[in-house]
Amino acid sequence: MQHSRLLPAVPRNVFNVIVAVFLLSLVVLSFTAFHNGSLGGSLVRPLHHTNPGQQQAQPTTDRRCSAVPDPPNVAVAIKTGANIIYDKLPMQLLARLQCAEDPLIFSDLAQTLGPYQVYDALADVAPDIKNGPDFDYYRQIQEYQNSGQDLRALRDARPPAWKLDRYKFIHMLKKTWEMRPGHDWYIFLEGDTYLLWTNVILWLQQLDPNTPQYLGQQSYFKSEPFAHGGSGIVISRAAMSQVLDNDPDITSRYDELAQKETYGDFVLMKALQEKGIDLIPYKPMLQSERPNAVRFGPGRHSAERSWCQPLLSLHHVTPSDVDALWQYEQQRQDPTQPISYADMYQHFVAPSLPRDSDDREDWHNFSDDAHIKPPDEKAERPIPEDDMTLVQAEAYQSYDKCAAACTEYHRCMQYSYDFLAQRCSYSFSYRLGEKRPPTSDGRRHKSGWILTRINRDIEENGCTSFEWEGFHA
Repeated sequence: MQHSRLLPAVPRNVFNVIVAVFLLSLVVLSFTAFHNGSLGGSLVRPLHHTNPGQQQAQPTTDRRCSAVPDPPNVAVAIKTGANIIYDKLPMQLLARLQCAEDPLIFSDLAQTLGPYQVYDALADVAPDIKNGPDFDYYRQIQEYQNSGQDLRALRDARPPAWKLDRYKFIHMLKKTWEMRPGHDWYIFLEGDTYLLWTNVILWLQQLDPNTPQYLGQQSYFKSEPFAHGGSGIVISRAAMSQVLDNDPDITSRYDELAQKETYGDFVLMKALQEKGIDLIPYKPMLQSERPNAVRFGPGRHSAERSWCQPLLSLHHVTPSDVDALWQYEQQRQDPTQPISYADMYQHFVAPSLPRDSDDREDWHNFSDDAHIKPPDEKAERPIPEDDMTLVQAEAYQSYDKCAAACTEYHRCMQYSYDFLAQRCSYSFSYRLGEKRPPTSDGRRHKSGWILTRINRDIEENGCTSFEWEGFHA
């Protein structure tokens, strides 16, 4: 059935100002919840500072929204939870989704968020399943709302919230098709997913929505690929029609499957697969990491390189990430051009790497492509036996020996040393990481980057064009 759109008669620029003012007030009220998650205090920095006497900027039109002529008609649906909705969505709606027309918000509780209606994705789950133990938390949420309790008190209820989450996907798919029929493309996001809007529009302009297509960053479960929900799931109009039209029992059928499975995005894949639609992989363009954890340059597998591809999404973003990314998109000289991995590295990561030395105390740079541990311990992802020199074999003994071993190993771009575990870890990509203060049990990290090798790799692998294809591994 066709549902009415929100505020259809209000011009977009006026609506955006209203939404911006409301959501900004929510951000201020929720500041204590937001400010705890930053990118290790290093990656995302304000792009400019306002002088105390300078007039504060007012909400303006988002440059991205009209940057690309003749954009496809895109419907955006966001999946969240009642216990975290105020922590994640206000900043996202204020910055990230200004260009999305009437985005739909689905949760495990019907409520409102300013001018937005939040829909209960689980409202139509079959009663025999809804009355079961998987929905104990769902009933608790309703009780909190009915008694006026603060739902944020349930922030730590992750396991029961995850149980509910696996039922949301198929219902969100069906409700979105009913409420936003006939769009070219349907994008399904988590509440902490950031879309680089211009890149997404330029990408979708190259694809045919009349062909059944299911696009995403491939994850694997039971050796089967499925689109990772946090990275963003993109489905064409033809695929939505093929899956949902003339199949009124699809949600009840997949509710039963969800009871037996672990991941809702895996269940969604099964629904598409049943109708003959397989995943088209778009890793690394659709990204499952936060900006400080993204791999740049060479990948773990020798055939992979994340550099000339436009970046479409990021996951687990914090409010400060969202702000810095939005500011960057707004202040670019030419907002019609794609933002590549190379652009992201040069703007966000390179300035945050050590300058006076190649290493950083109490820092974990997420090196995890190869590990060297004491001889009596089995290392996950050891380097090949043919490369195991004496220098490599002794890398676990100290930070300095770990640094020397990384320098010797031709694929190693950076390294991290865990003093408690005596583990030396290599990364074949360049990544920033995060601050890791010493723990009470004595665990401490120190990380280093071979900046000369990184800079040489960048110089030798410049981009002559954008690469719009994903890895198939």
